[in-house]
Amino acid sequence: MQHYKSINQNKIKITRLFPKKNTMIMEENILIIINKIRVAKDLTKLSELHTEDRLREDLDLTSFDLAELTVNIEDIYGVDVLNNSAILKVM
Repeated sequence: MQHYKSINQNKIKITRLFPKKNTMIMEENILIIINKIRVAKDLTKLSELHTEDRLREDLDLTSFDLAELTVNIEDIYGVDVLNNSAILKVM
């Protein structure tokens, strides 16, 4: 898995959220969270995330799913995603 380089089009920039953490482990955790959301919606699990993946269009996440993703990230890593400007806009 590669690190996210931008936050355009609903992408998560992991290194900006957690500059001192092991981003490979975080990417795996994000994949686990996304897969839990997808499985609950009867969607197939993803084997990996790609830098070009868009949360809505490619991963089929709704606004509710994005909120759930955000809450899970906040719970696991103790960071307020929205207050740290990790998500600048929702498209």
